[in-house]
Amino acid sequence: MIDPYYKLRASLNYRISRSMSNDITMNELSLEDTTRRCRPYNLANRYKELETVEWLAAKEELDSIHYCKKEIVTQYLCDVFVMVGQASNQSVEPTDMQNDLQRKVKGIIQERSDKCNIDDIIKRVQECMSKKEKYQPHILTTVICSGNKKGLKTYISECCRLAWRMNVQTPPMTISVETGIPFDPTIHERAYDCESIVGDTEMIDYYVWPTLFDAENHLPVRQKGRVYTKRSLTAQNYLPPLSSV
Repeated sequence: MIDPYYKLRASLNYRISRSMSNDITMNELSLEDTTRRCRPYNLANRYKELETVEWLAAKEELDSIHYCKKEIVTQYLCDVFVMVGQASNQSVEPTDMQNDLQRKVKGIIQERSDKCNIDDIIKRVQECMSKKEKYQPHILTTVICSGNKKGLKTYISECCRLAWRMNVQTPPMTISVETGIPFDPTIHERAYDCESIVGDTEMIDYYVWPTLFDAENHLPVRQKGRVYTKRSLTAQNYLPPLSSV
């Protein structure tokens, strides 16, 4: 059965799209010129700065509040950015508008990505991190963020802002925290107190900071991931043969 309102809805959608497209086209020059701070190169610089400033402040705050292993705090802060990336990616909704209009709307979002309201993403990340069993006995995310301590709250907020700006790029910038793979100096660098393993296959144990790529195809590498390594399971389980007497 043919929907009697199909033509009416289609006509209405077309008129709205044309109206929006014409309005945007009138200001096309200003909308197409995205701000420099939203370009991939500058986002990569902000990504590096986030690790050296807000990440460090949050780590020092957690170290002063909790008596847990260094690995727990380090992995927690890395997982925050991973969780943020997933949440912000889900918030970048696709559109069914005409291709030309979609391109222009995407340009607006990119230009104003540092001003968009991301409170919903921040709240979602705080709730998700507070429910992770791995950290529940050690780090009370929602309690810390609602208290007087500002380091972790600021870190989560800045992670959300940066991840949102990365996700609205075309194509979106991506991160990787793949473990159990061989250490690759082209995409990884060891944490400052992680010693290299000589003579055995060096595997990724866990990340301090994710590897940043320009796009999903992993090329080019914008920033190497900072990692801790371990010996491969084969090397760990290997027993040397008994020497003959």
